[in-house]
Amino acid sequence: MTAAGMLPRFLDNLDAFVAAPGAVAKLREMILDLAVRGKLVEQHQGDAPAAELLEQVSLERMRLVENGKLRKRRVPPPPGNEEVPHELPIGWEWTRFSILGEVGPRNSIDDSSEVSFLPMATISDGYAGTISPEVRSWGDVKKGFTHVADGDIAMAKITPCFQNRKSAVILGLKNGVGAGTTELHVLRPIGDAVLPEYALLHLKSLSYLEVGVSKMTGSAGQKRVPTAYFSETPFPLPPLAEQLRIVAKVDSLMSMCDELEAQQQREVDLRQRASQASLHALTAATDRSEIQSAWRRLNDHFETLYDTPETIDDLRQTILQLAVQGKLVEQDPKDEPSSKLLDRTYVLPKDYKRGRKLVKKTPVNVPSGLFAELPESWEYAVIQDLYDRNIIVDFADGNHGSLYPRKNEFANSGVIFVSAKDLVDGRVQWSTCSKLNRDKANQLVKGWSQGGDVLLTHNATVGRVARVEGEVAPFLLGTSVTFYRLNDAAIDRNYFYIVLRSQVWQEQMAAIMSQTTRNQVSIQKQAFFQIPVPPLNEQQRIVDKVDQMLASCDALRAQHEKRVAITEKMLAAMVHRLLEEDAA
Repeated sequence: MTAAGMLPRFLDNLDAFVAAPGAVAKLREMILDLAVRGKLVEQHQGDAPAAELLEQVSLERMRLVENGKLRKRRVPPPPGNEEVPHELPIGWEWTRFSILGEVGPRNSIDDSSEVSFLPMATISDGYAGTISPEVRSWGDVKKGFTHVADGDIAMAKITPCFQNRKSAVILGLKNGVGAGTTELHVLRPIGDAVLPEYALLHLKSLSYLEVGVSKMTGSAGQKRVPTAYFSETPFPLPPLAEQLRIVAKVDSLMSMCDELEAQQQREVDLRQRASQASLHALTAATDRSEIQSAWRRLNDHFETLYDTPETIDDLRQTILQLAVQGKLVEQDPKDEPSSKLLDRTYVLPKDYKRGRKLVKKTPVNVPSGLFAELPESWEYAVIQDLYDRNIIVDFADGNHGSLYPRKNEFANSGVIFVSAKDLVDGRVQWSTCSKLNRDKANQLVKGWSQGGDVLLTHNATVGRVARVEGEVAPFLLGTSVTFYRLNDAAIDRNYFYIVLRSQVWQEQMAAIMSQTTRNQVSIQKQAFFQIPVPPLNEQQRIVDKVDQMLASCDALRAQHEKRVAITEKMLAAMVHRLLEEDAA
């Protein structure tokens, strides 16, 4: 069975594949690759072969040159066997754009004529290939821009527009002609040998894009596809009748992909709304019976609601929110209330010295309703007050300004230097950390962190949190990282880590950043953040429960990723079979 014959069977079983993330995008890529390899529609013996089309192009070129309508130039030979990437069906021919037409054509019209103008932004990306041109006077755009006319095929040559499939068949121009950005390659076909819509499929195919990226020249951010790649790359030319069938089939299948994506989005939106409603019922519950009832309703639909990364992340954040609202574990009347815990003044560790903090009191304007009503045994506390009572042993960030290490002071060995990028998924990724030479490190007094600290990013990349393992040797922090060192007689560091990850802390950070153009929350600002403090014993129960529930979220995420991997493997196998195998 041919690939074209196998395709309907594959499409009949799409439901088994399209649920995977990116599956419809892969389907679109497959459709185009099948199209330009002659495997999307059946070949018909009665179709006039492509070789006849090439003869017509040659004759038409000669006629245009003789009539002075086309400049005479050397036409390259067709691609040799060593150039072509694969075999073509009978009736197809390998050729080049430079054989089929004029690359980089020029227009000649009156300067006063109104024409269309195509900045890059007016050319759509993706698969649609549409344009929305502006109107200009030809005299204003004829110099310094790329010329285009109705029926041309235009392709963006600069990164990332090329990779984003900014290419189009040019149609509907004012007076049939125009100009556009200089970052375009343009083909003006000679005669009717190639349908512009079919040529466009070739430009948007994944194989063409991947090779084109490898041929780009220029500096990063300004790389371009050379003219020679556009004009001389082997182009698979089918019979004209088959081109028409291919374009019609691709249009039909792309419409099907549009419908699949719309259906998927509707399902995602529905699942998201149902998930958020279930989670809202939990966070809005005011007593233990309401919480239990909300949990029961959520559990009844758990596997349906929480099977995507987005809904799992929503669940994770809700668990943290419940934890700091006193709704995740039951309160024990035997626990000493946090008011007594916070009334005490604690002693710093022996010989511990901390720098004097000159803090200017700054109010934090936060959204109304952020600070939920707490259980009777809980209290809100301000960071600076906790510091003054030695409940927070210390909090500080890394070195700034002239004290910040220079590039040449980093080395392959030395003291670990942690930056914001090194905080990933609640941990420090030690393997990505820089190393500061010991001579420079020994000169620095500020910014030393140690095992047991909780880290927070507060500058540029804001809001990442990590726990430092207890056995880690002292290390240095970059400018963008704050350490918090807790007195475990009053606050469990793992509970504090939960607080920093929760909405109650993160929204205080967001409130500060909304009041300034800088993506930064300074130590001075953090000092007046409030946190919910439960009894110490309850803190430890919360930590155990959160760890247990987040582990379940991790398991859900792993199951999802496993399902996706299996689906992608099945899809890849089917695509390979369609592209590479033509069973007898």
